Amino acid sequence: MRWVGLGIRKIMILSIFVAVGLILVLSLMTLTGLTAPAQASLLPYRITTIPIESCACVDGFPGGVGVNTKTHMIYVTHVLTNTVSVINGSTNMVVSTVGVGSIPAGIAVNSNTNEIYVTNNNGTNVTVIDGATNTVTKTIPTGEHPEFVVLNPNTNKIYVLSTFGSSMGISVIDGKTNTVTSKISFNVFAVDGIGVNPSANKIYASQANNTVVVIDGNTNKKVGMINVGSCPRGSVANPNTNQIYVSRLCNTSWMTVINGSTNNVVSQIPLRDAVSDMGVDPNSNMIYVAGFNYGITILNGSSNNVINTIPFNTHLYGVGVDSERNKIYVTNSDGYNLYAVEVGALFPGPTSTSVFSLQ
Repeated sequence: MRWVGLGIRKIMILSIFVAVGLILVLSLMTLTGLTAPAQASLLPYRITTIPIESCACVDGFPGGVGVNTKTHMIYVTHVLTNTVSVINGSTNMVVSTVGVGSIPAGIAVNSNTNEIYVTNNNGTNVTVIDGATNTVTKTIPTGEHPEFVVLNPNTNKIYVLSTFGSSMGISVIDGKTNTVTSKISFNVFAVDGIGVNPSANKIYASQANNTVVVIDGNTNKKVGMINVGSCPRGSVANPNTNQIYVSRLCNTSWMTVINGSTNNVVSQIPLRDAVSDMGVDPNSNMIYVAGFNYGITILNGSSNNVINTIPFNTHLYGVGVDSERNKIYVTNSDGYNLYAVEVGALFPGPTSTSVFSLQ
């Protein structure tokens, strides 16, 4: 899916400083005798190893992840090479590389129409890919610097967020015609993230004034504003439970949980890591949070408690969820890899690490 916690420019800057920061923190912990708190592995998982170094793939900074839950194809954006890698989730092979626009950032997949939407952050448009042929079928003008993209597969509407510049706001695309039919402006406060609840047909936009704006997908009108706390970023929703999860990051990282029926905040969950991206499995009611330092945090949507952390010794970035196969796909921002994680009672615990090398 699209990036929800840290924008593309923020991630690139953070990548430069994070190594220095980690060295300083580890040195201080060694001197003072402190160690980071350990979390028990309460939910079994498996990370499968599938080397594909021999493929003629792309090289470049991997970012957003999109998944088609019907065809089980995975799509990964590369911001340095302006391409999208297509991976077959059944064979774990890269089957195609598609050229798109300048600095592809966000990505969203409509499993019903088998169309993929990619925002070109250094440009003024969105690229549409036909999942059946892996070819570009259209380029949709949206205004400058489109970054985040989400879609409602039920209504076939696509929502593209430009976070700065004269086009700051949301472009609404009709998936039937792949044209922009409406613009939702935010003239006062900057908007740092966007999410959608398909079942309720509501869109959630995070503003710099510590609020989340609720937009009615039927009218494209703002119908509510929720105070969630400082520094809200992106959001994801579980359409089955009508709960919305908003990542927040200032000096500390939090997850705010909103009841979509009442627009009330029902929980504030502290996190130990800066959130890069999130994904929801509506079938299992699990929320998967990719962190920039410590791995994947798994939240139970019924209790809104952290039930597991899957450690990674790399900086995770994009998240995609195949809810039909109970698989999570994550990219890392300091390499060229895609990780496939299976979660469930069938697995006794952590096993070997599997890497889809996109080099």
